[in-house]
Amino acid sequence: MSNIYRTFVGPLVEMAAIRSVNFTFGAVFDGAAISAALYGIACAQAVKYCRSFSNDRPLLRILVCAVWLLDTVQTLFVTHMLWYYLINRGADNPAFFLYANWSLISQVIPTEASVVLVESFFIRRMWILSERNKLTLLPVIPMLIGWGHSFGEIL
Repeated sequence: MSNIYRTFVGPLVEMAAIRSVNFTFGAVFDGAAISAALYGIACAQAVKYCRSFSNDRPLLRILVCAVWLLDTVQTLFVTHMLWYYLINRGADNPAFFLYANWSLISQVIPTEASVVLVESFFIRRMWILSERNKLTLLPVIPMLIGWGHSFGEIL
């Protein structure tokens, strides 16, 4: 029975695993390529903002720089994750894809931190533009729930 497995079943299982990896990480690679292009646009926007609006309030300028920095860290994590799975380990053993790397898990942190910063900024702007109506602060609740859920998933 083991000869039949080695001859027929083993290669079929390995081919199915490799095909699954091609579909899964092919999509991840495509998403990372699009994300890298959008990151380039974000870099250009951050540079243009810093040059064009140097008279803005310091807190707003710090917010823009913080979001850009978090985007940079997230892009580095995605790049490391792709290198780790597709170049460093992926060619050796398709079963290796079953284990999560630190950069795959950690990319949630800068992403969620950026989301909280940007959403907080917009909620604050809505609150100011509504003449400080407390009902405009209600979006804080789903933002905090989403943030807590995301960090709960990685722990």
